[in-house]
Amino acid sequence: RSRHDKINSAIGEGGPALLIATIEKLTNIRVDHYVQVDFVGFKKMVDKLGGVDICLKQDVNDAKSRLTLSKGRHHINGTTALAFARDRHSFAGQDLDRIKNQQQLIGSMIHKVLSSGTLLNPLKLNGFLNAATSSLQVDETLTFGDMKDIALRVRGFNSGHVLFTTVPFSNPSARINGASVVAGPAGSVPALMP
Repeated sequence: RSRHDKINSAIGEGGPALLIATIEKLTNIRVDHYVQVDFVGFKKMVDKLGGVDICLKQDVNDAKSRLTLSKGRHHINGTTALAFARDRHSFAGQDLDRIKNQQQLIGSMIHKVLSSGTLLNPLKLNGFLNAATSSLQVDETLTFGDMKDIALRVRGFNSGHVLFTTVPFSNPSARINGASVVAGPAGSVPALMP
């Protein structure tokens, strides 16, 4: 049976399989692999890269994430990157702005991997992948070798060609059963599948 709920409740109720099924049903896009990184692993990956660069359009001072940064460019370490990725209270759009920040952060990580010669240096590549995989949860068909092969295939890849997208929505202020939700195209709301 299907029911309406926040999309992140899918993983809590049915794990990665239900989350994937829900996303596939909502978007009509097949998901080939699932990768989940925990907070510790995320910090390790950023630190293994020697930090990453971000650019803020406004000052950030969020007591909940313990993040205080001025407007402009910053080179940040893993701890600060995690606080930046989690902060939603410093921005008018809260979760929607947080998505943009997370996309900026991931883009910066991709740029750092590609521009630092990580993909061209087997020792650096293995070191980064070891840091990444030590705290990753992946589907049963994605192996370390598969991840290394994917990384090697994108050697000549330009980080400027990475496209981030957010699922379209019609109402960022919708409410169902008193809970804040983001209504999808034409007012649809994520439905959990059995």
